[in-house]
This record gives sequence, C-alpha cells and structure tokens, in this order.
Amino acid sequence: RSRGLGDVYKRQRPKRVNLVETGTGEVRIEPGTATREGGAEAVNALRRAADDLAAGDIDVVVTAPINKENVQEAGFGFTGHTEFFADRFGGEPLMVMCSERMKVGLVTIHVPLAQVSGMLSTELIVRRLEQLRRMLVTDFRVVEPRIAVLGLNPHAGDGGVIGSEEEEICLLYTSPSP
Repeated sequence: RSRGLGDVYKRQRPKRVNLVETGTGEVRIEPGTATREGGAEAVNALRRAADDLAAGDIDVVVTAPINKENVQEAGFGFTGHTEFFADRFGGEPLMVMCSERMKVGLVTIHVPLAQVSGMLSTELIVRRLEQLRRMLVTDFRVVEPRIAVLGLNPHAGDGGVIGSEEEEICLLYTSPSP
C-alpha cells in the first residue's frame, strides 16, 4: 500500500485468482531466453510479493520457476524462492509439490545431490514428516493423512547393498494393516 497499490487490492475479486502486474512493462521478456533484465524482474516480483504478504495485502503467494542463474546477476543471493521466503519471514520451510492426487514434501531443498546423504538425519526426516502432516491437515483438510517415505537409494538400498541410509537414517518401515 505504501506504493499506492491500495486501489489494486480493493479491486480484488473474492474466490478468483487475482493477478498483480509487478514489472515496469519496459522489459522485453522472451520465454526460454535468460536475460539479466528478466532475472531482475523475477527478483522484483518476489520482493514485491513478500512486501505485500508482510503488509497483509495478500494471503498467499504462488510462484513459478525462476532461473537460478540469472537471478544471481540481479543480486538475489538465495538458491531459490523457498530460502528467500524463509529468510524474510523466519521459520523452517517445507518445499511441497502438489497435484490433485498427491502432495510431495522434500526433506532437503536446493542442494546438490552429492550433499543430500550427508544432510540427512532421523531428526530432520521426522521434522519434515511432522510439517507435512500438519500442512495436509491444516491447509488441505486431510483428516488422517497417509504418508509414505521414499527411499534415497535405488530399491531403498537393498539391505545395504546399494546404500545404507534407509536402514541407518531413514528408518523405513511398513506400518501394520488395520
């Protein structure tokens, strides 16, 4: 609102997707082509969304993918939106990918695959499972979520033949049938 956007938010239509233009309109963005200007526009849009969220002008932010390389040229300083919003608002983020049939929560976020195994701990996995369950109940109104933990290694390690993280860290088990 400090940017004179009060009228934009007053025109919101309830129960509809409301879009707010954040760019200057002077930058030509060509889909599939990464440019310095495009990276700056993406960073501007994320910062604007965070400002509007903090001001209470909006309730939720839905993001599209960003080019991780060209936003760095614009001084972004984060590996993705998730880390940006965590830094701005605090807390411990849970990255979730959703479809109508499935919600997938990630234990690690924006780290090279070679580092994932070293980052895993039973405590981290349990925290992420608790976050995922809370989100499913609170945000998606799932009464009793059924959550599966995927293995890190092919065939969940095959008893240690292809990795031991499942037995040592992930503690995979099958719950008994009701």
